[in-house]
Amino acid sequence: MALLLLLETSSSIGSVSLSLDSSVIATVELPEHNSHARALTTSISNLLHSCNYTLPDLDAIAYSAGPGSYTGLRIGLSTAKGLAYVLDKPLIAIPTLQTLWEAVQKQYINENTYILPMVDARREDAYVAVFNSAGTEVYPTQMVTVNDAFLDSISSYTNLIALGSATFKLKNFQWPRTFML
Repeated sequence: MALLLLLETSSSIGSVSLSLDSSVIATVELPEHNSHARALTTSISNLLHSCNYTLPDLDAIAYSAGPGSYTGLRIGLSTAKGLAYVLDKPLIAIPTLQTLWEAVQKQYINENTYILPMVDARREDAYVAVFNSAGTEVYPTQMVTVNDAFLDSISSYTNLIALGSATFKLKNFQWPRTFML
């Protein structure tokens, strides 16, 4: 049985989770937007305590590797690296956009569906990728300006589902093939 500590700090709302054998058993959202530095270690401690585990019980530490908020990612990685070093546990980097694809792939995807995970990069920008139903990245991860040129560049992907913290940036565009979660 593998007990993993999962740290998500790529956006303004962070979270800490525990998973046991690929199933999430508990999650705590950080108490405020952009509170990663102030609340991450306390949230880890509280989550472990509430589930009757201790740090040495962990088998590995996983963290969101980005793309996303530079400051948030830096805080998450430094916390994860510190714990992994002190506990002599493996460190697992999880790509943020791939994680968003995995979150919806069983519920919403058929063989003709594409997923557009979008993480806010401020202004009119977003970190994006497009994944097919098999999880293959068919449009590479990059930061784009969400505008007509970007939408034209992904217009060949029909049955596109957009999700993530930057989907609100699509609301001003006419693009009927997009379904937002």
